[in-house]
Amino acid sequence: MKKYGCIGKKLTHSFSKEIHAKLSDYTYDLIELTEEEIAPFFEKKDFTAINVTIPYKQTVIPYLDSISEVAERIGAVNTIVNKDGKLYGYNTDYYGMKALIERIGIDLTGKKVLVLGTGGTSKTARVVAADLGAVEILTVSRRKTDNYITYEEAVQEHADANVIINTTPSGMYPDCESRPIDIAEFIQLIGVVDVVYNPLCTNLVLDAKQRGIKAEGGLYMLVMQAVVAVERFLDTTIAKKVVDQVFASIYASKENVVLTGMPGSGKSTVANLLSGRGVLHIDTDKLYRDITSYRSECVCEIAEAFGESILNADGSLNRNVLAGIVFSDKEKSLSAEQEHNFDNFNISALDEIHNLYPQMEHKDIRSLLARCGLRGDMVLQPIKTLSGGEQSKLKLCKVMMIKSNVLILDEPTNHLDVNAKNDLLDALKKYQGTIIFVSHEREFIEKLATEVYSFEDLLLS
Repeated sequence: MKKYGCIGKKLTHSFSKEIHAKLSDYTYDLIELTEEEIAPFFEKKDFTAINVTIPYKQTVIPYLDSISEVAERIGAVNTIVNKDGKLYGYNTDYYGMKALIERIGIDLTGKKVLVLGTGGTSKTARVVAADLGAVEILTVSRRKTDNYITYEEAVQEHADANVIINTTPSGMYPDCESRPIDIAEFIQLIGVVDVVYNPLCTNLVLDAKQRGIKAEGGLYMLVMQAVVAVERFLDTTIAKKVVDQVFASIYASKENVVLTGMPGSGKSTVANLLSGRGVLHIDTDKLYRDITSYRSECVCEIAEAFGESILNADGSLNRNVLAGIVFSDKEKSLSAEQEHNFDNFNISALDEIHNLYPQMEHKDIRSLLARCGLRGDMVLQPIKTLSGGEQSKLKLCKVMMIKSNVLILDEPTNHLDVNAKNDLLDALKKYQGTIIFVSHEREFIEKLATEVYSFEDLLLS
């Protein structure tokens, strides 16, 4: 039986299985191996062809009978084919990296390039950059060596760099908030290439795009290296039309789209129409009104109804005051009738999730709740004592646990304070699928959206 797959240390973030399924008809397995398991794996040679990812692209070389010229130049292998017991190594990352840079439209001829990271993909980036005409290529590492500069040196002494290529895992799911370097000081920067593909747009890529710099994440590289790998696996050629279709399909399933525009322009109408086609749709305004049992449309009206004490000095809602209002005996009796409220306000957030998913361990539930901003003793106290914003986080956690690949949010940041917005942003970045959200909040849009559609623009066109 022919066996195909990918080996690596941690593969929960990988899209490889999904991509190979679209490019071929064989079964492709994700195989997580410890360092101690590498040698026995290659001794058995119980595979037809495999891909290799972090951190084993160099580790596997001694087990191979032959490697390609490109792989030898790079010193790293990411594709291995077993032909009659002999193992042949290739580096298809080279073709993926080259294709990504060309797709972004970055001309490296005569340019100064900073390559962040020192692993196998870093070596690939350096070879590709040299082949594309870069005149100076510097490798940036956390530790200073004869061959590497530090991140501090990169900023202080090489701020004239034209292109940055990130080959580190910084910004990769679930550590979505991190970025490998602050590009603000690089005033001659014309391009940013990030090999991280989950999420589609890392903070590094978003930072670059906000400055008008050409930038893209690593999904196209991932698809193109997989294409070349499949061609090696099956000794075939894949048409560009098929490649384009596969990339478009994968990208569409992962992107975050924001609908923005003036009130009444049709944002929520579009979201509701999409919801009618079976897509999850969360109207946070409705959730908030359900919790408060008032039909207020904005913070001003809420303040007018409840008094100025409900607002903090910065204009955000005071969650302690709100909780006292929301869960007075009178309001509890009203809110219990709302269809979107909890069945039992007297149990904890932890118990709420456990009742829905009894097979889950408490530590895993705590981890999920923490991703949505519910941490510490908060998860153990009765739901009725949580503020409206905290209850919304619990509802979001429940929704995000439903198996889906599309989520629609209608003004998700309404009525949330700064901390709650940050918690929401972190949770949404970790959602594995497409998010379509209606929003007027520019900062939130810039940090999450990969595509923006303005209804003012649509109405004028």
